[in-house]
Order: sequence, then structure tokens, then C-alpha cells
Amino acid sequence: MAEWLDKILSTPRIEMRACAVFLLDLDRFKQVNDTMGHPAGDALLKQVAERLGVTVSDRGRVGRLGGDEFQVILHGAQHREGLAQLARRIIETLSQPYAIEGATVTIGASVGIALCPDDGVTADELIRNADLALYAAKGAEGAPPLLRRRSPFGCQGEGATGRGPARGHCQRRA
Repeated sequence: MAEWLDKILSTPRIEMRACAVFLLDLDRFKQVNDTMGHPAGDALLKQVAERLGVTVSDRGRVGRLGGDEFQVILHGAQHREGLAQLARRIIETLSQPYAIEGATVTIGASVGIALCPDDGVTADELIRNADLALYAAKGAEGAPPLLRRRSPFGCQGEGATGRGPARGHCQRRA
């Protein structure tokens, strides 16, 4: 993933450097690992990766960063509204129940998004800003969408909190 992002950002033509970086964190994954064991956690991660790949499809690339964190990179100019819709679809898809070792498991997801060039022009800047947006999303349960130009934004699903159906809320980070 890092190599692909570096390749995009080092393209000689500035207009070809446009991209979006999503950082995803699974909510309640640790509970699955702790109560059902690491093999169940591994099985869950495989199913999450499959669902994420299907949801993102050929729009971008998906990779696991480690633990319960994933990254999505979309190459090309992106509209924030379309990215927010994709983030909500990802949250809804990942929040659907999973069958793991004969049990039904429900988790949630939080998403932070940063765009090149608006939120950074280097891989470090984009990842840092997507991470900040993810952190803000995790602390913004149920927050209404806020629209501010040129700031990374994050989304969290209500299904992650156990307080209702999985509906994503997106918030721009100030």
C-alpha cells in the first residue's frame, strides 16, 4: 500500500497525484479476540477484508495495516460527498453480522479520510490527517455531519456502539 501511494504521489504531473486515503478501525474487534480467541479473530479479519474488497471494488486498493486497522487508497480526483457515501457503505457493510465458529458476531467500523492535495501532498501528511480524522470520528459518536472545506473527515457507524442499526455519520475535522 505504501509503495502504491508513493507511486501516485511521485507522478510527474501534479493533476495525476490526486487521491483519497481512508484509514479504518474496527470497533469491538478486541472483544471478539478476547472472548472467542485469536483463530476466531483471524477468521473475522478475513471476512472483513473480503467485504471491504467487494465494497471498494475496482475504485481503489485495500490493505490491512495490522491489528484491526485497514487502509483504502482511491486514485484520481474525488468528491467529498462521494467519499462520505463510500465511507457509509463501508460502515454499513462491515457492521452486518458475521458467522464465526457457529456464533453470530457484530462489529462496527470507524473511518478517517484525507485527500491529496487538500489535506496533504506527502504520504506522511495524508496518513497523519486521515488518522486524525479517524480519531475525531471515534470521539464523535452520533455527531451530525459538519461541512467545512479543506479538512479531512471521519465517519463512524452507530452499529459500532450497539445503540441502533448501522448508519454512518460523517464529520469534517476542523
